[in-house]
Amino acid sequence: MIYQKIYSSRRYPGTSQLCLDQILRSSTVNNHTLDITGLLLVEGGRFFQIIEGPRDNVELLYAIIGRDLRHGELHPIANRRREERSFPHWSMAFREADTIEHGSNCFELSHDTVMWGPLARCDTLLRGLVEDFLQQAKPDCRGCVEFFGDLAPSETRAH
Repeated sequence: MIYQKIYSSRRYPGTSQLCLDQILRSSTVNNHTLDITGLLLVEGGRFFQIIEGPRDNVELLYAIIGRDLRHGELHPIANRRREERSFPHWSMAFREADTIEHGSNCFELSHDTVMWGPLARCDTLLRGLVEDFLQQAKPDCRGCVEFFGDLAPSETRAH
């Protein structure tokens, strides 16, 4: 059984593109060590992330992320258990991907690349949350989406 944590956060002013490149590099190594995969979307001052793997490892990583000075205002959206990974390979997407030194796991953030790439085989909840993130015109988060139909009753959700 795989555990997923979905959250959004804000990038602190002054966090440069170089910092984002460092996040990509360190995440690739650290996530592999912790058996964590997922998806990180970055646009302007906002992050949207889905991390998945063994529950203890996901919670450990989330605690580390919570102490990271490059961003804050973590807003948990959902925790849930899945039969299998939604993202067998870790991915990161940027609105302006050409400004980042990246490899094959980094791509430009657009509706088509996300929906037909990493999310092509994902469930309705994940696709809906990412759609909401992509459609937000303002740089601030509006809160979480109000549908959680495929969450197990024992799982949590936050607003």
